Amino acid sequence: MMNFPFFLAAAVSPIDSPRQAVILRSQAFFTLQSFAEIVLQKWRCFLWRGMG
Repeated sequence: MMNFPFFLAAAVSPIDSPRQAVILRSQAFFTLQSFAEIVLQKWRCFLWRGMG
């Protein structure tokens, strides 16, 4: 979660090389994916608790 502002800044700032753009894009996607997994896990626990 601490890297999130950095990825936002990197996405907005101009990029030097195509290779750097690919690396930043994959890193940002990995961060978003892991964040989404954490949110989904918490929601799943909450929903199961509410139904049970």
